[in-house]
Order: sequence, then C-alpha cells, then structure tokens
Amino acid sequence: MFSLRSIRVEGDVARNTVATLRANAMPRLAGNFFSLDLQQTREAFESVPWVRHAVVQRIWPNRLAVRLEEHRAAALWATEEGEDKLVNSFGEVFEANPGDIDEDELPVLRGPEGSSQRLLKLHARLQPVVQPLGMRIEELSMSGRGSLTAELDGGAAIEIGRGKTTRSWPGCSASWPRCRR
Repeated sequence: MFSLRSIRVEGDVARNTVATLRANAMPRLAGNFFSLDLQQTREAFESVPWVRHAVVQRIWPNRLAVRLEEHRAAALWATEEGEDKLVNSFGEVFEANPGDIDEDELPVLRGPEGSSQRLLKLHARLQPVVQPLGMRIEELSMSGRGSLTAELDGGAAIEIGRGKTTRSWPGCSASWPRCRR
C-alpha cells in the first residue's frame, strides 16, 4: 500500500530527460514511502550528469516530488590527465559530456585543484579588458605557484604574474576610505 507509485520531477531539466533520470537515479532508490532514505535519494539524483542540486519531498501516501537545479556551463576545466570537465557558473567543477554544449564559446581554465572558482572570477574581470581589442580569452591558466597566463584567440599570450587581484590607486594609502575599491 505504501510502495512508491510516482515521482514528480520539477525545476530545471533542460539537459536531462525522464529516461536519463530513470536510468541513473532509479536503480539507487530502495524502500517504500516510509523507509526511503531522503538523503540517499537526493544523492542519487545529484549523481545524474548535469544535476547540481536536488530537493526531495514525500507526498502522502505514495509519491515523491523532486526539484532539480542543473549546472550552467561557464567554462571547460582542463585536467592534467587530459580529460576535460566543465565549470559551472558558481565556479564548481563537474563531470558531464562537454560534447553536449558548444565548446567553441567556452573559455578553458587550467590550474591546481580548488582554483576553478578563482579562475572563473578572474576571467570575468579580464575579458572586458581585452574585448575592446576585438579579442577574447580562450584559456586562462594558473601554475602551481599561482602565476597566471591568459591566451587570447589571436594567439597572443599575456603573462599576468601572481599579484593580488585587488586594485590600488597611485598616491592612496589603505587608511584612506575614499581610495579603497
């Protein structure tokens, strides 16, 4: 009587179909309305490619409601093993098929583990600087020591170094509030 009869999926499901959700998440679900572990169910849906976050609720007497949020690809993440991953708009690296998107428009980010968010933010700050020149940053790399290199679509490379990303104005000291930015 309390076995699950249906699962309603809501939210952002542009990259996933019912078939992919069923194939990837359903085999990991076990139990009835009362015994189903909601944490494991959430993890099962979040293991599906392109799913960033899932919220699972029980609906009396025998249904589940699942709200999904999908990743929005913002860049490619180049690993040392040569296997490309993706970076979402929050700077989080995730695994999905990069062939599902138009890769030509996405910049490539390369750096030590845990640096994807910083590199994505830095790319967002640097792109407007080169855009008036009719160029775009194709790749932004960070070495293990923190030095940065931007490769432009025209073939030029900009060595940025490893300074702070804050901006200071000539003649201003940090104690002057009007000079902080």
